[in-house]
Amino acid sequence: MTGQIKEYGLVEGYQCAERLVVATDASVNDTHVAIAYVSSQGHYGMRAHPYSLHLMGGRHRSTVNELRAVMDALENLVDESDRKPIRVLTDSEDALSYLTKWKEGAEDMPPGYSLRSRSQGGVATLVALQRKVRRLQELSFRLVPGHTGHPLNETADSLAKLGLRYSTGKVKGDVVRRHAPQWAALAVGDFSRYTAETM
Repeated sequence: MTGQIKEYGLVEGYQCAERLVVATDASVNDTHVAIAYVSSQGHYGMRAHPYSLHLMGGRHRSTVNELRAVMDALENLVDESDRKPIRVLTDSEDALSYLTKWKEGAEDMPPGYSLRSRSQGGVATLVALQRKVRRLQELSFRLVPGHTGHPLNETADSLAKLGLRYSTGKVKGDVVRRHAPQWAALAVGDFSRYTAETM
């Protein structure tokens, strides 16, 4: 599909971190969406693709994709048999509200979000995320205000914006493939120093 990209990787040297901390973010416009994450253990991921406005518009469109970014991170990084603590950082108050309510057993979904089964009989992404949030007992969430210098949050934001720029034809794939691992490496190194300084 034109304008679609997936980029995942691992920065070596940080897998010994005791707790998995992962920042997630999304970037949307009227025709495309991008989601991204970066973790304290060196994982990073980004996906972008066209997304028709008629599917969902306005504020809820952004919230849905912020939540999809969380699902992408958890699906790729978390083994549900592992009981290690996991903390998800988001700069979306709306996304945090849904995640917190789901953890407590609520069924709420963003207005206009369809719960019908997806292609090949799969459940809707946010329904699957809701179930996962309930199953992962060691999972917690924290709001990190955007653009305040948090290394993981800033990089997740940058990766999502980079994905959106690729999807809308403003940068080429080689730019994404070059910058994504570089930015993730800087973020993880900065986060390691950041946590040491704030403990």
